[in-house]
Amino acid sequence: MTEWRFRGLMAIMAVWLTICVYSIIIYKPPQAMCLNGIVMVPDKGGDMWVQKGLWATYCIPVDKD
Repeated sequence: MTEWRFRGLMAIMAVWLTICVYSIIIYKPPQAMCLNGIVMVPDKGGDMWVQKGLWATYCIPVDKD
């Protein structure tokens, strides 16, 4: 591999890494809710709640009164 190809690939990787870090910083996580003892998040359509993650994460609702 020539030096200019190596530098080009490293520059592309640096830009990609910068974009990834920036998107992680500005990403707003979805609001989670405890429904029936399981952590749920709104579906992309917004009309359903789906289980957060692959495995069920159990929770206890806390009354804020």
